[in-house]
Amino acid sequence: MSKQYELKWSAHPNIHNNFSQRDLSFYFSEPDNGVNDDTGILLLIAGFGASTDSKVYKKMRDVCSDKHNLVVIQCDYFGESHMQSKSIEPITISSEFLNKQFSKEDIVEISQAHDKWAKMIEISQNRGIASIPAKFKPNESLDDFCEMGLMQALDNITALYYVINILKDNDLNFNRNKIIVYGHSQGAYLSLLCNSLIPGVFDLVIDNSGWMFPQYLKGNRVLIAEMNNLEIDVTFDYLVKKLDLDHEILNLPYLYKQVDNKAQIITYQGVSDSLVPYEEKKSFVQSLNNSYFHLVTNEDVDGSLFKSTYHGLDADFLNMLDYSLSQFNLINETKDLYQQNKLITKRASYEIYYESGIPLLKISTT
Repeated sequence: MSKQYELKWSAHPNIHNNFSQRDLSFYFSEPDNGVNDDTGILLLIAGFGASTDSKVYKKMRDVCSDKHNLVVIQCDYFGESHMQSKSIEPITISSEFLNKQFSKEDIVEISQAHDKWAKMIEISQNRGIASIPAKFKPNESLDDFCEMGLMQALDNITALYYVINILKDNDLNFNRNKIIVYGHSQGAYLSLLCNSLIPGVFDLVIDNSGWMFPQYLKGNRVLIAEMNNLEIDVTFDYLVKKLDLDHEILNLPYLYKQVDNKAQIITYQGVSDSLVPYEEKKSFVQSLNNSYFHLVTNEDVDGSLFKSTYHGLDADFLNMLDYSLSQFNLINETKDLYQQNKLITKRASYEIYYESGIPLLKISTT
């Protein structure tokens, strides 16, 4: 049984709010037999609808340490709480929809009902309405919002380096050529973003259905719920879409033109993925050094590793890790874990440097 740890330390200052101070909760496990020269590090990054508290990630932190001789890390990164699907109330219905679909008498009856949703559903069914568009506005502020970019990546690499420093401080040698990052959807995008910020650190990037630019910066996140055979289409009204962000620093094809990629990148993408067109993703991945693009078609759906060809592949996370590690070629080479890196856009330069062994981001306008 692996050993589990939970810590709350200082996070990277908030680049969106005057570099204000904040905290970061992170979790890691080590093999029951301890850390040795062959022990690697695995950073897990969850996507939308998942978190450190998800059963699958708790299981991975528990199981993968012993099974693969890994220190497994995960953190509650910036804005992650606004990416969940558990609580999306209150939601609002546009007056345009109400006035178009319901009579004035219907609207009065709904507004006066004790259970307004039940009354709206009842009237909608009587009117033959099949779906209701709704909007959910998360309780966000610049202190914490669904950012989908640099802050989320910085939290993950901060957690990684906190654990690296813990190992070093305890004179625990580990395999510097076995540092892995593994993500799904937005988590896969962040894995690739992290790799561009600290190139040469990761040896393997496992990318399940990651996009090349934050999907919900250019489109809407919509969850479809069903109530009494009536479809409720809930659109998330995220704060990030109202901010003036530097989109180039979030665009992976743009960034990787400046990156000498050292990591082996294994990408899994479904042929039916409606969020990430596989032709574009394939072109991007195959332009990178040491990359492998696995297009998942109906012939690959085996009910074990892949259960569909849609976004996320309904993949078994543990089986995907097992399979990816079986394809991973360990390369022994001297590695500098604290090498500075700079990425440049038309708007600014972004420099990663290290202070007390922890990565920090310096942003300079150009």
